[in-house]
Amino acid sequence: MEQQQNQPIYWDKHRIPINLTVIFAVFVAVYGLYSMLQGASPVLLVAGLAVGAYSWLTNPRQYWIYPDALVLVYGRPRTRVIPFTNVSHVEMRSQATPDRLRALLHRGRQVILLVRDPDAFNEQLQKALDDFQHLNPELSIGDYASDDTAQVQDSPEQPPFSS
Repeated sequence: MEQQQNQPIYWDKHRIPINLTVIFAVFVAVYGLYSMLQGASPVLLVAGLAVGAYSWLTNPRQYWIYPDALVLVYGRPRTRVIPFTNVSHVEMRSQATPDRLRALLHRGRQVILLVRDPDAFNEQLQKALDDFQHLNPELSIGDYASDDTAQVQDSPEQPPFSS
């Protein structure tokens, strides 16, 4: 897509700086390998590797705002591009937990955005979404109501910012 060649308008990292689930899964896999070498079954090795891979591919590490899309960067090589034509609106939720930013997609789906600075990210995302809707009034919500799936792609390109 076009936004992969341009620089993001704004970006932020995930609220938690390290993925503890992946670290724990690596320890379980190493212990499973050690146990397997001692004659035990390879269940812990397989479980550790499976949980580590699942966590790596499903927990976003960075969030990028482009003029026409929101990009969630997971563990390499996975990114998720959510075009603004699929975003219904964005809302900030304050509960007992820290502030959560939520992007509501068409037909009730939602994406939780756990960024380090939710207020600034909300402001920038709302501004980008409003600018996109102002520049593209022909792309109304009803036109894309049945197309609420975001594009998931493997991106061999380097991110514009280092981790």
